[in-house]
Amino acid sequence: MMRIVAIDSGTTNTRVWVVTDGQVVAEAHGRGGAGDVARGQPRSWLAKRIRSVANEALAEAQLGWSDIDAAVGFGMLTSEHGLEEVPHLVAPVGVTQLVQGLKQRDREDTIPAPLYLIPGVLCSDPADRTDPDFMRGEETNVVGLLELGRTKPPFLYVSPGSHTKFVAVGQLGQIEWSFTTLSGELIWALSQHTILSPILDPSLPLTDTKAAELGAQAARHAGLSRALYSTRLKSRLTDFDVASCSDFARGAVAATDIDGLRTAPELPPTVIIGAGSELGPFYHRFLTEESWTTKVEESSEPLGPLGAWTVYSLHLRSARGIE
Repeated sequence: MMRIVAIDSGTTNTRVWVVTDGQVVAEAHGRGGAGDVARGQPRSWLAKRIRSVANEALAEAQLGWSDIDAAVGFGMLTSEHGLEEVPHLVAPVGVTQLVQGLKQRDREDTIPAPLYLIPGVLCSDPADRTDPDFMRGEETNVVGLLELGRTKPPFLYVSPGSHTKFVAVGQLGQIEWSFTTLSGELIWALSQHTILSPILDPSLPLTDTKAAELGAQAARHAGLSRALYSTRLKSRLTDFDVASCSDFARGAVAATDIDGLRTAPELPPTVIIGAGSELGPFYHRFLTEESWTTKVEESSEPLGPLGAWTVYSLHLRSARGIE
């Protein structure tokens, strides 16, 4: 039996899973991430937050650190504002390259298990090969998706969130390019710091599909900025409530993302959308309407911890000389 603690520390939140023989047996999440370090918190503060969340996950699993073979970190944990910056690998990148790029570190002071860090991937923008794009965390999700085996490459993996990423996975299972937007963070900022604050709630599920379609049409007709202001007009001059206004604004943002994605010279017709964000249903609806898609599905599984388990397991096999 082998157990790991999988750690995904993002911009604002940290999630930890306990994985036993490839199965998630417990998880916990809490506030704290690279954004806090960027705003002045020391890395030691982030390490303590990670330890605290990990302790919660272990307690749920009724386990202790002595039961854990390794901690495997990915996401913004490996950025310049994480525990330690790990250089990106350069696309195309597959599972083999991620295993070879795994970095072992000793942080017994806060994480009392061998710590392994999975590097991110540096890609080019699909529309302009001289314009870079990168990811930290989504590469591990892709490994998890490949490990599930339900979807054969090539495919487009969509990871909706603070920074939505569209990741193209080629025929051989390698990450080829990515396209990143600020969609989730933009909607959150609009809901907190603009005149839309009283009428925009990013946490609500998609309920008014007509409002979402109208938001998409508004963005495509007059641009995103005008469409976002139109959210206020809908609130003041029509019967749009907070739910409809939220769907209108998110529809405008999601449609703008997909319009940008269309600049790619070649798009995989199979699309898999990851879980964990209220933006997911908007992408699903609009991508289904695209002429280049033949299958659009959602994956509800915890892909990150499965990917972390897979990378670590393959690392052990390689270290032991097992093909």
